[in-house]
Amino acid sequence: MPNYWLLSLPANGDRNAAWQQLRNDLATDHTDLCKLSIPEFKIGTLDSLVQLSDELVKTDTAYGAVTLKLVDVLRTLVQGDEQVLQSMVTINGKSVDQYLKSFSWDATKFRSDKALPEICNVIAQQVGTIENHLKTKMATYNNVKSNLQALSRKQNGNLSIRSLTSVIKKEHVVEDSEYLQTLFVAVPNSLTKDWLATYELLSPMVVPRSSSQIAADGDYTLFNVTVFKRVVDEFSNKCRDQKFIVRDFAFNPEQEQRDRTTLLEMESEEKELQTSLLQWCHTSFGEVFTSWIHIKALRVFVESILRYGLPPDFIAALVKPKPKSEGKLRDTLNSRYSKLEGSRAQTSRNKKQSGAMDDGAHLDEFQSVLGKEYTPFVMFEVNWAVFDKSA
Repeated sequence: MPNYWLLSLPANGDRNAAWQQLRNDLATDHTDLCKLSIPEFKIGTLDSLVQLSDELVKTDTAYGAVTLKLVDVLRTLVQGDEQVLQSMVTINGKSVDQYLKSFSWDATKFRSDKALPEICNVIAQQVGTIENHLKTKMATYNNVKSNLQALSRKQNGNLSIRSLTSVIKKEHVVEDSEYLQTLFVAVPNSLTKDWLATYELLSPMVVPRSSSQIAADGDYTLFNVTVFKRVVDEFSNKCRDQKFIVRDFAFNPEQEQRDRTTLLEMESEEKELQTSLLQWCHTSFGEVFTSWIHIKALRVFVESILRYGLPPDFIAALVKPKPKSEGKLRDTLNSRYSKLEGSRAQTSRNKKQSGAMDDGAHLDEFQSVLGKEYTPFVMFEVNWAVFDKSA
């Protein structure tokens, strides 16, 4: 999926003519072009705009990162199913493409009659709250998921690590003995002959011929063995030396049901958290993406004032370049509007002479805030290659 461009161009007193000119310039480039509806905000001083411009650069980057983080979480939750992911990455039922092409300023959430810094603060509070909740919710979900994975490994791993509650039966254990204890040993399959030949000799006080095979898998064979309680530690150490794994297990006929119940409860909890997190991320994506694009729109407005002067006299547009046409399109626009670079100083002088902007002649010193990849016109990208296989 290609990137989107938000750009503005001076209208020179006739926005309809400026818009028609832009349409004509891009008519042969097979490019989607839509008007970008941006209200006229309270502007304040030039110095305040320059300061706000710097802040908006950082905010834009931060909100883009939060947006993509939500997409990454959603992708994980839907197990990489791109079709399901696309259905979750929406804004009030609209796809990203539909939302951008029909963008209009949401005056209900972000009142345009407020000062620009105040609008930015309102947006920041919303995104900050979502980002904090995301960290908390992810920590809770990952903790439960980790616990479930650990429990599942015990249930489904090989005989050296898995739970033995479903493997050991009453007949495998010497119970209620004051002196004897049954141990359970996972022996690598390649060493089973060594075990049978040596287990009675690993320490004193091993009951002869007390070992028998209980179960086997692709890696280990499980044996029981009866020893006197006083030599359990010594016997276990000698087993370790021979790469025999003595399992820490005490037979309890009720433990199997307890473990099964615990696993089912944890699976249910993990599923509920996953469903809740999935729905929350779906809703929060729309909120954060909306905030991100509103910040982009503010950048277009602020930079247009810094670039073209006062009063506001520009058109704003959303451009969706066709795949592999970005370079050609950029060259077309740079060529068509190259005269803006030469006319900018004259525009500033005219604005100053008319009294519209007293400090318009100082625009040149603020060129650094207009971006490293300078173009004669205002342009910002919405980097959205989420479903681009080549990205």
